[in-house]
Amino acid sequence: NIHQGQPISRSNPKLEGAPIYAQPIIREIAVLCLAHDFRLMLEFAEELVGLGEGLTPSGDDFIGGLLFCLQSIHHNYGLLQVNGFPGLDSFLRRSESQTNLISFTLLKDHASGHGSESLHNLLNDLLTGQPLDVLSRSIMGLVQIGHSTGWDLLAGVLTGLLVTVGMSTANTPQVRTSPSNVTS
Repeated sequence: NIHQGQPISRSNPKLEGAPIYAQPIIREIAVLCLAHDFRLMLEFAEELVGLGEGLTPSGDDFIGGLLFCLQSIHHNYGLLQVNGFPGLDSFLRRSESQTNLISFTLLKDHASGHGSESLHNLLNDLLTGQPLDVLSRSIMGLVQIGHSTGWDLLAGVLTGLLVTVGMSTANTPQVRTSPSNVTS
């Protein structure tokens, strides 16, 4: 049972049923992000690899956004003590055969904290408490990617941000200084 900490087994869901299939898995991943249980989170995430249609299936994009968020928070802000994301290498090895080469390559990049400029901008703007108009522009930049890729990446990032719930504000990153927000 999914609520007893065990991943459910995928029995090749129909494409039309992918959102219904994915919903309880994503809900459990959210709970595991709150609990900082990265090993079990990856077990559930594996159920989404290759799920959906398109060049980069929605499941891969969601997981990519999630892993990008977690790696970025860990590497750039030092807010997580994850001990190298236990099980990530095994997860990626198993994922390679569950999706296409292009999607797997992007998933691997996201899992390493590499992503598009719009993905980096959105996460930075969220983590530094930018005003709503700035966040709106960042979101719009991200959701322009692909047919649904940007939306799925956004859902993964927002789910990944759950790891920050309850963290001390002393660790909150400061607003970045870039040429676009420096005043003379």
